[in-house]
Amino acid sequence: MEEVKDVWSEVIALKDKETRTKGAINTLTKSELEVIIGTAVITGANDNFLKQIFYDLGKTRYRLFDWIAMLLDGRYKGYGCNESSKIATQIFSHYFLKAEGNVDRFLAYLTFKDYLRNDEYKRIIVR
Repeated sequence: MEEVKDVWSEVIALKDKETRTKGAINTLTKSELEVIIGTAVITGANDNFLKQIFYDLGKTRYRLFDWIAMLLDGRYKGYGCNESSKIATQIFSHYFLKAEGNVDRFLAYLTFKDYLRNDEYKRIIVR
């Protein structure tokens, strides 16, 4: 199993490789944001977590590396979130690392991978 610090550091290291950004903001479209929220819905994440995803990525437009790093650091817990929100965090982290910061590839993984059957994401330890 990987240490939390190692995964967090790997995500942060992708800052300069992250695609689909404009300065300090992400350039996700509404439908791409829905893919991310839909992933959390499938894991059973609660409404507060879903609202926070919309706020973080849709309103404040955090870049994905930054948002995922915050989730890994425990942000997913701050909204009365449940174990399912932790699973969503593991999935987001795993596929962002696998996509090497390429946002289109990250979204494709979320769209086309059966991540609930392929549990590679479970190697990610979340605080």
